[in-house]
Amino acid sequence: MRNALRLDVRALAQDQRGASAVEMALMVPLLLLLMFGTFEIGNYFSSVHQAQKGVRDAARYAGRLPYDDITAGACTYDTASTAHDQIRNLARTGTIDGTGEPRINYWTDNATVTVTMSCDVSGTYTGSFSQNVDGAPRVNVSAVVPYESLFGLPWIDSVLDINASNEAAVFGA
Repeated sequence: MRNALRLDVRALAQDQRGASAVEMALMVPLLLLLMFGTFEIGNYFSSVHQAQKGVRDAARYAGRLPYDDITAGACTYDTASTAHDQIRNLARTGTIDGTGEPRINYWTDNATVTVTMSCDVSGTYTGSFSQNVDGAPRVNVSAVVPYESLFGLPWIDSVLDINASNEAAVFGA
């Protein structure tokens, strides 16, 4: 009886049937996590790129607007101007009237886009701004968009925001 038991244990230890199934069962969750994590990270970086592209386009557009269209005087940005809504629409949708598709599917709120203005009045600049009484005006367009997970994972949505910012000189050309 004892010898038969030893032979069965030894035979069982050398038996390779089912080993592949066990290895597969251990590896599939890891491989799925790796695959879906790659998709999620790729989606996040794509969303960041779209937001950066949007604020860059909006800052360039604002820099080309006539100075009087975006300022309330004395280098104060006019949030009540029609240009304000156009700049925010351009950042979010790529169109100044806001009729285009959002650059990011869930970026539906213009309130996530902030436009500010500042002027360098140090007097150390030359060229086209040397005659401007307000100095060298710059417009800054920034956006903070709450990220939405590709797979609807709530713990990712609550901690990640997409931040984008760009600044351009206001030439009014």
